[in-house]
Amino acid sequence: MLRCGRLSRFVLRYHACMSSNTYIGVDLGGTNIQAGVVTHDGKVLERDRTKTRADQGPQVVLDRIEKLIHSICETAGKKITDMHAVGIA
Repeated sequence: MLRCGRLSRFVLRYHACMSSNTYIGVDLGGTNIQAGVVTHDGKVLERDRTKTRADQGPQVVLDRIEKLIHSICETAGKKITDMHAVGIA
């Protein structure tokens, strides 16, 4: 069973912050995970990527997504609670 409780709470916190106009986009691919912090008008404030490492199991992938999101928020000078929403494709 996946331990996705932390990631679920993480996503819900973003959705609850309705006053923000900053978002996170995540592209989950078989080889790489790419993520970016963007404004409502599409300006990219920060972006980065990391290897997916799907061969190590789904929990590793979830942990890598979470770490990448924290990293790009920090680099962009934003708090996670500043985000309005997270989109994952």
